[in-house]
Amino acid sequence: VVINLTDIGSVDAIHPSDKKFATIKWGDKNGFHTSAIGIELKGGIELPKKNLAFEFWESAEDDIPCTSPETCEDDKVELYNFDEKYEDYVLRSDYKEQTFIRDALAPRLTGGIMQSKDIEPTILVEVLFVFGEKYTYEGVYLLMPAIQRRLIEKMKWDSKGKAEYCDDEDYNINNTGFILEYTVDSADSGGLKECAVFKGQSVKMRYPKCSFYDEPEVASCRKDYVSKTEHYIDKLHASGDAVIDLESFANTYLLEMLMRDGDFPKDSQYFYVNPDNQIMFSGPRWDYDSRFWATFDDNSWDIEPHKIYWQDTVMPLWKS
Repeated sequence: VVINLTDIGSVDAIHPSDKKFATIKWGDKNGFHTSAIGIELKGGIELPKKNLAFEFWESAEDDIPCTSPETCEDDKVELYNFDEKYEDYVLRSDYKEQTFIRDALAPRLTGGIMQSKDIEPTILVEVLFVFGEKYTYEGVYLLMPAIQRRLIEKMKWDSKGKAEYCDDEDYNINNTGFILEYTVDSADSGGLKECAVFKGQSVKMRYPKCSFYDEPEVASCRKDYVSKTEHYIDKLHASGDAVIDLESFANTYLLEMLMRDGDFPKDSQYFYVNPDNQIMFSGPRWDYDSRFWATFDDNSWDIEPHKIYWQDTVMPLWKS
């Protein structure tokens, strides 16, 4: 995978929440392909080897080439053997876990998001950056589709689960899929980015995005969306009556006890709501490159070893 950053100048100029224009060239058995992308840093911004996220772009206007964020719009591309066209992909550096085993193993175990369709959830690629005439070899990365609505829709849902505007003829709050991430990570570390409307809940909204709740087209049904979202946020805080898929929670718990992940049960905990039945599932699985497993003993399957480190930050629903 060759990423041309000539127009950006340096990796340091890439921001975690501001996609920069770049191009990507990747090779497979059918030769090489080149596309425009928007690239950004993805967590772990202090690491020497950066995690990267990118989305495919195409020209927003037929007569204007895609050469900047202002002249491009989202595109969907089938990359390697992920079986579907997706807009967004992630390059995990696994700087802290250089065998690449943990982040690759987690989605392959029982209950993994792509497991039901027998699709490889991750692949290893070598990454090069281009700056003008200069190439830099960045090493091996773990490539995977980003956790977004389209990924879960293609793997798990019968419905699209798309959040519709109030005046759309397809608008039905009960047909919306939600993706929530529970985390007590701080904004200072590049972590928590709560929606203003859900401030103080330790939840990031992965879908719908925070900006969706404030769009003018949502004004007349904003109360519905907020109420429905809080219905599931309350469940994460063990105070709501939303229905959960207990098997997916059991699978996640067993996975976490096997992996001894440092984030569980207080960070990078993903949950999605199936628009077909309004049931909340644990998953998809994300971010297993922590080294904290080496500090835990193997005396029990209890979460006590984690609580020693995280004190009262354990997600209430996991306690329950």
